[in-house]
Amino acid sequence: MFFSVRDVEFTHRNRLLKEYLDIVDRSIKAFIEASPPVGGLAVFFPSIEYMNSYINQYTPPVWGIPTFILRDGSEAVNAIGVFKENARVTKSLIITYAQNPIGEGINFLEQELIGVMIIGFPLPQYNQWGFLKSRYYGKLGISGFTTTFLFPAISTTIQIIGRLLRDLDRHKKVAVLLDGRFYRYRKYMPKWLMSRIKPIRLFQLLNESLWR
Repeated sequence: MFFSVRDVEFTHRNRLLKEYLDIVDRSIKAFIEASPPVGGLAVFFPSIEYMNSYINQYTPPVWGIPTFILRDGSEAVNAIGVFKENARVTKSLIITYAQNPIGEGINFLEQELIGVMIIGFPLPQYNQWGFLKSRYYGKLGISGFTTTFLFPAISTTIQIIGRLLRDLDRHKKVAVLLDGRFYRYRKYMPKWLMSRIKPIRLFQLLNESLWR
């Protein structure tokens, strides 16, 4: 099941505000509480900077389950085996960011990963190189934003969700896309994903069990 929370957006302007960081914290807690008693969960932030901002203001993140915070690729390599072992017998959590290798090349079997949450639409960082690329494509008559920022964000989203697509015949798995832009830009996603995204409101995420 793929759920997109439509009534909140974590933009560069608002996502560091306490109101939005509180939404992140409440959403993670609800995601954990709603999940089955056994299985791995992964929460992806759009950038390592935003992940660190959250962790620094909500330290220590205590949810009563084994928790692994992955800040770089070497941490992922060292911790992923332990995470998988824990997830086979109890509820376990990874917190990381969208560009971490765990979101791309690591396979999870059975209950090693039963749920992912992506907090914020994972657009590439706006920098001078991205701006120049966008202008270049614009001069060619191609949407600079779509080519330089939107397509990479969609690709990252698909890579992360792809970690869930194993053993679906034996285990119910859930993806929560916590940002209205996922649903708004769904037409750029593959048909198998676009047709399965269900829009929900933040209230539903915080109060309903998505694994039912």
